Amino acid sequence: MYQQGNVNGSPKHGHYGAYDDHHDDHYATPGRHSQTHGYVGRDSQHEPLGVVAYDERTFAASGRKCEAVEVGVPIDEGSAAQRFNRSQWDGIIRLLALAVLIPCILAARNARDFHNGTLHVSDATRRELHAMREWLPLGFGLALLVAGFVFAAMRAFTEQFIIIANVLVIVINAAFAAWAFARGYVVMGVIWGLIAALNAVWLYFVRRRIPFAAVLLRTSVTLITRHYGTLVTSFACLLAGAVYLAVWVFMGAPVFTQISDAHDNGTSVPGWVAPAVLGMLIALLWASQVCANVAHVTTSGVVATWYFFGEAAMPPGPSAASAKRALTTSFGSICFGSLVVAVVKAIYYLVRAALHQSRNSFAACILLCILNLIEQLLEYFNVYAFTHVAIYGSSYIEAAKQTWRLVKECGWSAYFNDCLVWPVLTMVTLVPAATFAIAIG
Repeated sequence: MYQQGNVNGSPKHGHYGAYDDHHDDHYATPGRHSQTHGYVGRDSQHEPLGVVAYDERTFAASGRKCEAVEVGVPIDEGSAAQRFNRSQWDGIIRLLALAVLIPCILAARNARDFHNGTLHVSDATRRELHAMREWLPLGFGLALLVAGFVFAAMRAFTEQFIIIANVLVIVINAAFAAWAFARGYVVMGVIWGLIAALNAVWLYFVRRRIPFAAVLLRTSVTLITRHYGTLVTSFACLLAGAVYLAVWVFMGAPVFTQISDAHDNGTSVPGWVAPAVLGMLIALLWASQVCANVAHVTTSGVVATWYFFGEAAMPPGPSAASAKRALTTSFGSICFGSLVVAVVKAIYYLVRAALHQSRNSFAACILLCILNLIEQLLEYFNVYAFTHVAIYGSSYIEAAKQTWRLVKECGWSAYFNDCLVWPVLTMVTLVPAATFAIAIG
């Protein structure tokens, strides 16, 4: 499939075409944008070829098998059976979540501290929390102000931001290498120096990709700030994650107190503690992944709507519509993909805790590196898998297959572009966070 468009700015209105890979011809003649409908071409296996923007007359005259969909609606949502199947998986995933959380809550209720309320907070801690509460609004306001300034600067000087951020990575690694050599840590200095050198060589060879990466980043920032509902959704997901974390800490405090008491008294922990800790760990990691991926799917849906239909044909409230799909028909896919990463993360943390006291530190380091690599690969893979979920409303399994085909066709190009952008996003994230931390002391 080939789709004609314009990377620098909005897409070319009325010039999107879905091509049949087998016959290399148009499904319809390009026409004007319909304000309410796009059209979806499908191949002989009824697989979606892409969203096409045509008016209704050229669509009817084409004689091809296409179906009309509302603007901003994933193309696989036209089938009620498919929506029902995804709803079934959604329900199954939610039941699994309850199956993890309910035993943890019941186990926590058996803890002595949960009933007796013997958890106390010192006076010094109370004073610190009171002072932090007073400075919290100021820190939050300053962080928002700095974030807005950084976003505006990044949109105005995108290419310069990419160059500065990537050069800064090299400088930081070189500084660590110099510090290690100065302190006599030769092996560490060699490793940091090698990392700095490899980053410098890599940046030299991919320097021609910087303008294209800058265009994509500038376009993304412009869309996010223009459709600020994506920012509201991200903040809401962040707030939901914080609330869940507070509840998790409250429910987990008695369990961890049991472990601490057993360690101090030299006794063994009750049998219910180990499965409770495992379940609570998976639940926490799962919830954090779900919150982040809901925000990602919402933003991806808005960007996809703009890409296929252009700014002039954007429906009202695209962020709300995309968030609705992320929390309804696509929520099961989000939960399933998030669960995969959560389980791998839980295994990583458990192995790390188990090998913390191991004498064979080299083998433990190798094993942890392998697990960490698998975890990062899954998280990176999910970025594109959930993008397919947002655009096409696919199930997670189907989105994973589509992503794997994408990786085989142009995986390195996407990865190189992401590597250029990641340092910028890290820098933009750290500056407001550091401002907030300094403000609240």
